[in-house]
Amino acid sequence: MQSLLNTAVNFTKTSGRVMATLAVIALSMATLKDKAHALTISAGTATVVGLPAAVRSSKTGVLADQKFFVVYTTADATSYSIMLASQTLGAAAGGSGPGWSLTTLFSTAVNASNSNIAAVMDAVVLSDGRVVVYFYDAALGHLRVISGYSNAAPFFPLSVATATIAGIQVINDNGGNNIKVLYSSQTNVSSNYELRLASFAVASLSSDVGTSAVLISSAGESNASGSFYAVKAVDTNNYRIYYYDSLAGALREVQLNSSDAPVEGTRSTIDSGVITNIFATDAGSAESAVTRVLYTVGGGTVRYAVQRRHISGNCWYVQKIDDGSGSGTIALNGGDPSLSYIQSGSLRLARGVQGTFFDDFKENIVNTQLGIGTLISNVTRGSILQVPSGAQRDRGVYFPSNTNAIATFNWTS
Repeated sequence: MQSLLNTAVNFTKTSGRVMATLAVIALSMATLKDKAHALTISAGTATVVGLPAAVRSSKTGVLADQKFFVVYTTADATSYSIMLASQTLGAAAGGSGPGWSLTTLFSTAVNASNSNIAAVMDAVVLSDGRVVVYFYDAALGHLRVISGYSNAAPFFPLSVATATIAGIQVINDNGGNNIKVLYSSQTNVSSNYELRLASFAVASLSSDVGTSAVLISSAGESNASGSFYAVKAVDTNNYRIYYYDSLAGALREVQLNSSDAPVEGTRSTIDSGVITNIFATDAGSAESAVTRVLYTVGGGTVRYAVQRRHISGNCWYVQKIDDGSGSGTIALNGGDPSLSYIQSGSLRLARGVQGTFFDDFKENIVNTQLGIGTLISNVTRGSILQVPSGAQRDRGVYFPSNTNAIATFNWTS
């Protein structure tokens, strides 16, 4: 298996402390050697629902009681639908949860043959059970929203913007009282895409996004038509946005202030190349604050960037995890990370421990196994959503490549 490779250390500000850190890292990098990454895990799987065709888009997440949900778009010969699959019971040991509820949130035969409708979509389920879905209707050229409680579905979609949309992230902010929508849209004056962030009270989700959207990246200076991800820094309560700028050919970061406006002095480059599948987490506070970003470079390499603000301010420690075509998610057990990604049609797990600079994914069979290994074969995409002890609950959701379905997985080791 691919050995750990520390590929880069990128600095976004210069200080005596940072330069000292660089010297320490340079010394440690000179002593790194290839190590095995064998990790053997027996995964149990079960199908949640069969589908008439492959999903156009999907969002997986964890409900307030630690059960899973999947919002997905599917279609048959005459219609397309936005659906909610939600787990109603916890998982039995070694298998899938014995109860799932399926709800049609929206379905129509209008423009059903247009496969781009709802191909760009994101969703959240709030703590009170309210479902919020934003999607791009390519036939209308509209950003649309559906929202409500599943027992009142189906819902009628409302258009909230007229624009060509390349990506959407819906964020459950402030404990479910507010929704933020980060989206990439094409401007009238340029073929480039810009990032905008809109904020709403839950009661005002049908409002036009243009009335509150803050410009995050300008189409005149960058092109944000690809992957992006926003995460709230727990030590400042402000958001940080990670996005691929195709003009610069780089993974970029920009920090926002309390009004969600970009702090331009914080806009920086973390890594270079064609960046896809960005996912980020932030944990800890004060001196233990850590941001982690997982992403794919060039369609064939999974990389992982860590920022430990108490050690090095805005310094990033970047490492190669493995070869892979699609990075997935980061799940934390305390401060220890578990990463999911796709390699050659298999869902892979990289399970490590928190380090001083880089997190450590080298093989270790003492107590919990550490390292890198395959969970499931024949997978188009999948996510490790939580890492509980034992096997009392499912740990993630995946989409098989050999059948049109949604399935869950678990493991006991």
